[in-house]
Amino acid sequence: MKNLSSSLLIKIVTPRLIAKALMALDKSTAIVVGVCWGVALVTLVAASLAVHASVDAKKQADAAIVAAPVLPEEVKNKINVKEGRDIVARLQHQFPDIKFDLDGTPAVIIKSDDGAQFHEWVNALAYLDTLSPEYQWRLRFFCVGKCAGSDLMKAEVTGERVVFNLPPPKQ
Repeated sequence: MKNLSSSLLIKIVTPRLIAKALMALDKSTAIVVGVCWGVALVTLVAASLAVHASVDAKKQADAAIVAAPVLPEEVKNKINVKEGRDIVARLQHQFPDIKFDLDGTPAVIIKSDDGAQFHEWVNALAYLDTLSPEYQWRLRFFCVGKCAGSDLMKAEVTGERVVFNLPPPKQ
């Protein structure tokens, strides 16, 4: 059966039969067939170029994803009450003449009602950053002179711990 089909195919594709088939076509039919074959070839070339372009774009996209750095995410945590109490206790030990307190926010309150202790009060305020450098300290309230109540100098400072974490993996 194989020999029969292959011998039949060879007989059909012989140059003599192809030449007869082409002679049987009239001029308009030959133009239509030629144009169809030309359009098919142009479409085949365009499809081949599009496939190659999409494969190249996929490779470039994969390379860009690999080259993109994984950036950490910043998480800010406010100082908690226990850490605030520890900091206030350490400040009070270091500067016994200055009054330290912790409010409910919690914010560290540094105050004094004696003007002669101004330099010590400023040093206590500056020492807070040295004492706990893992926090970002922000001055929420600052007053020197006539402050609310009987305080001559008062500062309220809030602290946030900044932690950098890797982002969750993308799925």
